[in-house]
Amino acid sequence: MGKVETNLETAAAKAGMEAKTARKYRRLGSVPGELTAGPRWRTREDPFEEVWGEVRNLLR
Repeated sequence: MGKVETNLETAAAKAGMEAKTARKYRRLGSVPGELTAGPRWRTREDPFEEVWGEVRNLLR
């Protein structure tokens, strides 16, 4: 293990994260607060769309 990896692991431990996570952020070149979330749209039809009213009543 080289000096860079040792320093990275030490810094990650001080920050409370895994070394693997620190390597990911170093590779991406940004910190977690600068990253955007991925797409949040549906990729398939809702399987409960037709019966959701009935399911909701059963759950009550």
